[in-house]
Amino acid sequence: MHELQMRIREQLSSEEIQNAIRSMTMGARREDDAKALVQESGLLDELAARLQAAERGDRSRPRTPEASVFRPSSNAQTPSQAYPMSAAALAFNRPDTDSPRRRQQSGSLPLSPTKSLGGMSTGGMGSGKQGKRYLRLTIARGLAFLGDADVSEDGSHVLEIHVHFQDKRFSSAQVASSTEPLFNFQRMVELPSIDLSILTQIPHKLNLLITRTHYMTGSRSIVGSRSLEWREILAGGAVTKIVEVWELGAPDVTVGLLEVSMELVPRNSPCLAPEEVAFQFKKESRQSEEAHRQFYVFAKQWWNDFLQIRPSNADKLVKIFAEDEEGKKQPVTNFVSRISSRYIESPRHAARFVSLLAVDKAQSVGNSRAEVWQSPHTILTMSKTSIPGHALLLTSLLLGLSLNAYTTLGTAVSSSKSSNSASNLVETATAWVTTISSSGEAEFWDPVTGNRCRAADGQAFGFRSVGCLFNDEGFWANIALSDAVEGLSFVLSDINWWKSMPRDAILAMRRTPPINFPILPFHPTHPSRDNSNSATVSSATPAAPVASPNIPALEQEIESVLRYQMATFREEHDLLSSWDEDLSHLLSQCLWSCEMGKLVRGGWGGVGGPTSSGGAGGGGSSSSNLGLEGPAGREFQEGVKRSIPEGHTFKGFPCHFSTLNPGKIFQKMVRAPQCRELLLVRGDSVRYGLRVRVFPVCEGCAGCWVMLAVRFKPI
Repeated sequence: MHELQMRIREQLSSEEIQNAIRSMTMGARREDDAKALVQESGLLDELAARLQAAERGDRSRPRTPEASVFRPSSNAQTPSQAYPMSAAALAFNRPDTDSPRRRQQSGSLPLSPTKSLGGMSTGGMGSGKQGKRYLRLTIARGLAFLGDADVSEDGSHVLEIHVHFQDKRFSSAQVASSTEPLFNFQRMVELPSIDLSILTQIPHKLNLLITRTHYMTGSRSIVGSRSLEWREILAGGAVTKIVEVWELGAPDVTVGLLEVSMELVPRNSPCLAPEEVAFQFKKESRQSEEAHRQFYVFAKQWWNDFLQIRPSNADKLVKIFAEDEEGKKQPVTNFVSRISSRYIESPRHAARFVSLLAVDKAQSVGNSRAEVWQSPHTILTMSKTSIPGHALLLTSLLLGLSLNAYTTLGTAVSSSKSSNSASNLVETATAWVTTISSSGEAEFWDPVTGNRCRAADGQAFGFRSVGCLFNDEGFWANIALSDAVEGLSFVLSDINWWKSMPRDAILAMRRTPPINFPILPFHPTHPSRDNSNSATVSSATPAAPVASPNIPALEQEIESVLRYQMATFREEHDLLSSWDEDLSHLLSQCLWSCEMGKLVRGGWGGVGGPTSSGGAGGGGSSSSNLGLEGPAGREFQEGVKRSIPEGHTFKGFPCHFSTLNPGKIFQKMVRAPQCRELLLVRGDSVRYGLRVRVFPVCEGCAGCWVMLAVRFKPI
């Protein structure tokens, strides 16, 4: 005991150390570092143990591991030499040598230096809330992204990682596309409970989606996806692994690797035994395999019974299983889940929102080779999906609004590309949404256009047959003699028309408890994106996508680019361009009425078309096709008549777009015959008006209306 005290006294009174002390400024942070260094040396632990032994009269030496005894080297400063403080002050902060944090230090994440604040350990992420548990997710870099080898040189593409966990979504900053991208992405994810026994029973995984975006055009493609099991961290320590990124729907195709680290925060919290976590994984795996086996046996027997009712049922579009993003066969009912969002205010807003998503024409209903039913995370990240994806998302939103909604698989007719005549109509497999009111009245919703009609009138609007209906709690197949829409009963409890699956069998396959998928507010670019790389819209870069969160500013930016491109287009045809600001202002009320027509009426029939007033060049669509019937239409027509000089002709054409990229908007306008005619108008006193209105919904979706008008005196 005396020998140990003398050794401490010698270290603290060294003249060399005293000189070093006078040359440095001791702050709170240095003091904390000194405490930590002395605590980790084990010297205070040994001293405290000896003092306790002396008080008990036990003079035997405590069994302290040799590695924990502090032995200063001859060429290195000891903690006490660098930061001298009293033994009493150091002993006050003595850590527990058996704490989980001490046991886990050897397996710490290779992250940036951490700091302790409010009982929460963070790594460059700020402090968490006290009394909460967090998952620290770190994705340092990617490896072997061979698909990016051809785009890594031009610097026109960027990569992003999009993460979804329960009710949380976030994205990484954009990084240059390369074969080994440096993401340096870190996120603190709050866990839903602090009880480890509850956390082990949460089956939701971390869903990762990697996308590639073209810098200028804004076009986005999917690189790959992967689901991560995070509950390994509940056994303590950090988990670092190399994760394969799979091609969507093809887990046997690896498109790259990710260096991923996960850690439970705070570190000093108790942990579970690794055996407990492993047992939970095995238990869930056995239960899932057994549930799938039983459902497959049941589905096979159900299908045989379905065919026994009528052999012609084999020709109906009845689909029990679909392939998910991991290439696994899932019951179609698992792809529907109720979604409630404050940004979706009504069923009409839901239909409008889904209709603004682009259609992925590479996938079609019934195409077993290419058809992969996507999750809401993938759909909303891409702002694009297949027709079944549109129907599944709209069904989920309508269920969240307490409507009795069903995804419907059947056939519909559409015009052939070669001709619009009735003789060239093509019947194809498709999907839409059916809602059934409490009175039994059924209504069809086209998820691609947002239009709707009564089911009794479905034949007149192109719907031909119905094979099956399903939602998150039921599945019904059409067993009527004919699957034609005309005359079909939508009383699903009628066993003469429909064969259903038991609700218990369907719910047994939903191994993951349903969660309310988070829908984010509107932003012109993708949510959570780092906009530092966004292109600036100017006359020098007319095709660049705009990224202003302010809607009026966004509209003005699009207008300025379109005016520049229209003037350039007319100049190429030896025509001058002059603008009438009063005429441009007049067009706003027309666009507002067009949007209300889309949102409120939602009936079948196109919205948009040319309108004319005055002398020459009459004809075109009536104002009702523009959504201008009623008081708003009359007011607009009156404003046009009063603002156009005598002897002048007015022509206008409103166009609707689901993109905010002015370059793409102008390209589509030039290809439209009506717009091209307006752009090439010749006459006396030619004056143009242009107005852009953006009606945001949520996520990256907004309805963009552009109206081009011209007044001129015919020659």
